Amino acid sequence: MITVGLLIVILLPSLLGTFVLTPFLMGLKINMFLRFSLGSGLGWGIISLWIFLLGAFGLPMNLAAINLPLILIALFLLPFQRRGVSRAGQPRLSSFKTKNISFSDISLASILFCCVVYSLISNLKFVPISSWDGISTIAFKAKFFFYEGTFSFNKDLPHASYPLLVPLVMMWEALNYGQWHEYLTKFVFFNYFLNTLLLVYGFLLHLLDKRWALMGTTLMCFANYFILHSYIVYRDLPLAFYTCSAILLILLWKMNQKDSLLVIAGIFSGLGAFTKLEGMGYCFIEIVLILYLSGIQFNMLKKPGIFKSIGFNILRFLLPVMIILGSYFIFKMAFHVPFGEGGKTEMTIAFDLFLRVPVVAGAFVKNLFGTIYWNWNWYLLAACFLFSFNRLRQMERNLLTAIYLFFLADAALFLLTPNYRYLLVENFDVLLPRLILHFFPLAPILTTLMLNRIFVKER
Repeated sequence: MITVGLLIVILLPSLLGTFVLTPFLMGLKINMFLRFSLGSGLGWGIISLWIFLLGAFGLPMNLAAINLPLILIALFLLPFQRRGVSRAGQPRLSSFKTKNISFSDISLASILFCCVVYSLISNLKFVPISSWDGISTIAFKAKFFFYEGTFSFNKDLPHASYPLLVPLVMMWEALNYGQWHEYLTKFVFFNYFLNTLLLVYGFLLHLLDKRWALMGTTLMCFANYFILHSYIVYRDLPLAFYTCSAILLILLWKMNQKDSLLVIAGIFSGLGAFTKLEGMGYCFIEIVLILYLSGIQFNMLKKPGIFKSIGFNILRFLLPVMIILGSYFIFKMAFHVPFGEGGKTEMTIAFDLFLRVPVVAGAFVKNLFGTIYWNWNWYLLAACFLFSFNRLRQMERNLLTAIYLFFLADAALFLLTPNYRYLLVENFDVLLPRLILHFFPLAPILTTLMLNRIFVKER
């Protein structure tokens, strides 16, 4: 039963999500790594939303009610896959032949392979659910849904306002295994780790060659904090995947002018908001980024119909976000679940607002450059920026803008909410590194692009 369940857990999200994603990517040259990463993450999100709808309407949340409709949808979409895949976007098999593989390629791939194996073994064998949030909130809710099969008592569960994506997919895993398993139910975190690796590799491969893509992905794996979150039960890595996917899809939309990419970006943004409360705030960052990219040249604002075009761009992105969040807000009202967390999410204008600025700035600097969490990632990014800030290419400027917006949003969180108290304790790394992790995968991508420009002569 466990073996069959594990196969379903591996295959169903990947196939379902990839099949649903294909029509949105029709005609685009998207490589198989990026396509699979986005498809797998979308599949996990679809499963969580389907379980959420079943529970919200009081329908049975058993294995048959969940899996059968999703399998039928996947089978229905299967015949459309060949027409929707652009072969031009796939890496040629010749590019993976032995004669084209150098020692550096093998070394980088070996490091990535070791990281993947380490995460997989830690998830499935050596590290059970042991983190505080995992025990007290995430796995606790998942166990409750698994054994009780209802949302009736959701308002009484710890941190009831927290979004439900991760507990619901952990519950779904347990249903497929036929039991609650302290190790195997953590497979979802390995999946998001692998999907994030493929997301970064696939995006870099879309812009550069495979050697640079390998280097950028390996650079991300040198961050200890990123590896740690691949096997502890926190919601930050799933949120990082959905947030960075939305950002990269918006950047791909700017490159290709394909409106369907904004719709997919909106879906991923909505799934991020359904993963963690911070995801709702990140929706605004993504809207600001779309506005920036839509009117990236001020003289464009004088063009006839430009405001109408920008409005439609925002609407395409916002529609799936509003559908996902609107459904969740209605659920909260119907089940008397609070919208936020007392002492965390309310806005406050403190009398010492300006005195907080140096404390917040110092905390960011200390966390980025004075801990072992990120290894040399932020040092390298800062060095590349200082070395060539006046020669940034368009994609580099867009990524830098996105990272800057995230830093501003996180700084505002500490300046304008009670979360400032987390920076005052000696163990200041309770919250801040988790916030940085949400957009961290963008950093090695930007660093790799800048290194490529510095060391490789532009064609």
